[in-house]
Amino acid sequence: MKDNGNSNYGKLFYAVILLDRECNFGPVGLDNKMVYSINYKDVGALVSDYPRVSSIKLLRKNLAPYHQVVKKASEHFTTIPAKFGQIARDAGEVDIALRKNYQTIQKELARLAGKVEVGLKITWNVEDIFEYFISKDEKLKSLRDQLMNGNKTQSQSELINFGHYFHERMNQTRKQQMGNRLIFLCRPAYVLRVHLTLLGRLSGVVAPSKHRSPWRAVMARSG
Repeated sequence: MKDNGNSNYGKLFYAVILLDRECNFGPVGLDNKMVYSINYKDVGALVSDYPRVSSIKLLRKNLAPYHQVVKKASEHFTTIPAKFGQIARDAGEVDIALRKNYQTIQKELARLAGKVEVGLKITWNVEDIFEYFISKDEKLKSLRDQLMNGNKTQSQSELINFGHYFHERMNQTRKQQMGNRLIFLCRPAYVLRVHLTLLGRLSGVVAPSKHRSPWRAVMARSG
């Protein structure tokens, strides 16, 4: 287990990988620090030395090496990226985290073997989003027509209420469309990825690596 001997430095956490031996990625981490693994059984935490600060600024110079390390790791190993900016006190704290969460980590790594992360962004391909919803919602159309009545002066309250209803309707449709696509993803070929943190987890979408290219066409057909 490596430690730099400097009490002002901790271990910046990049990812957990499925690997039963130590590995070294070279000086590719933040501030060009060496990225290496701290291992427990068949899992390893990729870390580099970093000052013990309360937070790391979300700057390109910091995010770029983090993403490069995760990308490089995922090209060679089954990988669970860590939430950006986690700093353990020392190698011992990383080892304790691996031991304490080993069963969960190992299970997730096995589940993600052979899969890649896929980002999902849904947009409405319409010329005028306002007119699109007016044509789909009779209540919205009626409210719009009342506001456009030339014989009546609209109050600020009426305009605000109309705006609130429009955004509420749009958000409901957005959630519904997202739900339809997530239902499509709930089949054996697709799983939810787990972003590992020292305290909790965040979910994302992962698809098998063989589906990387046709992903957009498949998602278009799903809706």
